Amino acid sequence: MNKLFIELFHFDKNTDYLPYYKKYTLKYDEQTSVNKILDMIEQKEPFGIDKSKTINVKINHLYTNANVKVSELVKILGVDWKIEPISTYRATKDFIYDNSDFLDRISLFDKYLNYSQKQNYKDNYEMFYYASNSINVNRDYIGDHSLYIAYNIIKENPSLKDEILSIITKLDSGISYHTSLENRIFGFSTSNEEKIEFLFKIANLEYKKPTYLNISDIQIIQKFDTFNISAYMPTAQTKTLIQQSGAKYININTAYNDIAICNLKGNKKFSLKLAGEFLLDAMDNNADLVIVDDEFLAIFDGMQCEIENSVGRDIRMPILTKTEFTKILAGNKDAKALGLDKHKVVVSLF
Repeated sequence: MNKLFIELFHFDKNTDYLPYYKKYTLKYDEQTSVNKILDMIEQKEPFGIDKSKTINVKINHLYTNANVKVSELVKILGVDWKIEPISTYRATKDFIYDNSDFLDRISLFDKYLNYSQKQNYKDNYEMFYYASNSINVNRDYIGDHSLYIAYNIIKENPSLKDEILSIITKLDSGISYHTSLENRIFGFSTSNEEKIEFLFKIANLEYKKPTYLNISDIQIIQKFDTFNISAYMPTAQTKTLIQQSGAKYININTAYNDIAICNLKGNKKFSLKLAGEFLLDAMDNNADLVIVDDEFLAIFDGMQCEIENSVGRDIRMPILTKTEFTKILAGNKDAKALGLDKHKVVVSLF
């Protein structure tokens, strides 16, 4: 049996001003599910949870169905868990929350759906709505579940395309506020993001899909012993290499939040605000520098002044690309050859 160290969310809207967390240490085996863990806690100390519906939760930065095996999640998250409802903002009593905003979005499509279709979306699409970081920035966002519904309607009846697009392309709440769920939902199907790409295309909006590269093993010559380093969208290989470099790896939940690069030109202010959210977290957690995929340098470094304006704080966070980082580890100390002289924020390493 293995041990799991848990902080469990608690909040009662009638008595609490802020949420709080209680700590538990529980044992699990290969067959233990998240549901079982929640049951074990409830037997020790009852808390609010609605067992009449599918239970979805947020564990650290990852949203998941509670039927998932603990051992599968430990491979990604480790054994230190903070378990929360999928919406802490809408929580009324612990893991019970008001989902009327989710249902209101589905009602936008009422005249295009029959009863069984609506019920299916209500039962199975809730996590797609609340897992999106977009609603943390724009509470009016129509929701990714709405985009999937729109896709299904258009595919079933192409003659409704213009009507449906008019619903999902509103400037203040529509598809331009989409951010990827790929690194936020456990077991997320990439086919869902392909549906979003299809909608961008038929709406004549630019869509750019980011790529996240693994860093190959290299012989480390130049180390980063005194540095605290964070990374945006880090792969397991990236984390390992940072640790092997001698640096302290700073793990930040917002590092897994998409910054909507797919629609940077169409909704630049939104992307800058999301990028700022991560950089502020990195700064507040004492990161000395941040590692990003090469294509993100133009945003996190090149647009950092604009990012500062969008969040209303000075940041001045040095940024290294994965390519630059690996070259430095391999012993390259020529700032000009590395391209560091072209950075907007000075990178002082040597």
